[in-house]
Amino acid sequence: ERADGVRPGNVIAFSITNDRGKERLVVVAETKADDHASMRADVSKRVQESVGLPTDDVVLVLPGSLPKTSSGKLQRSLCRTRYQSDELQPI
Repeated sequence: ERADGVRPGNVIAFSITNDRGKERLVVVAETKADDHASMRADVSKRVQESVGLPTDDVVLVLPGSLPKTSSGKLQRSLCRTRYQSDELQPI
């Protein structure tokens, strides 16, 4: 299900493992919305309703920020790497 304000097809979800070995769910979404706190809460709620998992982090980025291949496919692995090295630029 789609969250209002999130660009369709411009969302990446991935898991990371924290220092304690616990898996965490991270969602990175492109948006132009101004109310970032509300947007993060809505994305988290939609993920919980859709797949039954809580999100540990929702990162909002500007349109065009998600890494893509030359053919336009989202690059989940590169996004995870950028997230873990603090290279994403959240809004």
